[in-house]
Amino acid sequence: MPASASAVPARDCVSIAAVNPSMVAVSASATTGIPAARAAALVIAGLVVIVTVWSGATLSSDPTALAKVELQPFAGTLVRAAAFGPDGRSIPVAVHDGRLTPLAQITPGELISVNVTIRRPGWLGWALGSVRLERLTLRAPVARVS
Repeated sequence: MPASASAVPARDCVSIAAVNPSMVAVSASATTGIPAARAAALVIAGLVVIVTVWSGATLSSDPTALAKVELQPFAGTLVRAAAFGPDGRSIPVAVHDGRLTPLAQITPGELISVNVTIRRPGWLGWALGSVRLERLTLRAPVARVS
């Protein structure tokens, strides 16, 4: 090769890369930001799952009352409970310890619809809705003589 067109020796290339620290700093900051962002996203996703799972309400039949409502930790508060007969007439109910008991006499075996309204906390209401409705249709208990 002629002297004017000589190739750059390999040792000079190595020293050029070692002298340029800005390239190393950019790649290091980019790689440390990615795991932190992933960790933050996983924590937020986990919190969303926990709050969603623990924000439920269950309305079920009960052996000693007309129905029972159970609220999970983030569910909110019970704001209304109502019961209706098959003809649509309202049956007054009392709520004590989550148990709904009728305040008026009901016919044994009568088909009854129970509706409860739960108001979610404000910080959760914007995401899942401020109100949750639960409905249950059941037959009034029939006493059996044995």
